[in-house]
Amino acid sequence: MSLRTVLLAGIVTLVGSSAVLAGNTATIVQSGRFNEAFTAQRGFANTSTTVQFGTVNSAVAVQRGRFNDAAIGQSGRFNSGTVLQMP
Repeated sequence: MSLRTVLLAGIVTLVGSSAVLAGNTATIVQSGRFNEAFTAQRGFANTSTTVQFGTVNSAVAVQRGRFNDAAIGQSGRFNSGTVLQMP
């Protein structure tokens, strides 16, 4: 794992761990090939952050409730990301 990856993972963790309104926080950082990440959250003021480096990775974030935030960042080729948010 490169220094850039470690630094970015640390920043993502710090940003994602700040409590806004007592919701849940999920942070996933993956490096390599053929990784899969899935986050499901229900309730109020949840945060989901997924960061993937590599090829053929996929990420899905599903949130139900209000005031939720979801972010998927990917670097590489043949990656896919999906965010589904419902009130």
